[in-house]
Amino acid sequence: MKSITITAKVKLYPTSEQMIILNKTLSVIRDVLNFVSAFVFGQEGIRYLELNHVLYYPVRQQFGLRSQMTQSVFKTVLATCKSPCPAQAPADMWNKISKV
Repeated sequence: MKSITITAKVKLYPTSEQMIILNKTLSVIRDVLNFVSAFVFGQEGIRYLELNHVLYYPVRQQFGLRSQMTQSVFKTVLATCKSPCPAQAPADMWNKISKV
């Protein structure tokens, strides 16, 4: 039996209140990405299970993330570091970009 995946591209039109919540959420995610990246940088060959074992509960407690988002952050950081990592980690690898 073949399986078919259908992907839909949608555009969201959040209200002002929803936009504030979304921006707060994204800000926390960037903070967590920087936190995890700082830990991972310099630890060559760290694996997902090791990272999960060491940082899972501290990240959830410190930043208030739910489980799925915490796991996504770990996977994102590790995937980024599997590609050629810079010789020196930038202070803020996941920059906060503000609207001009």
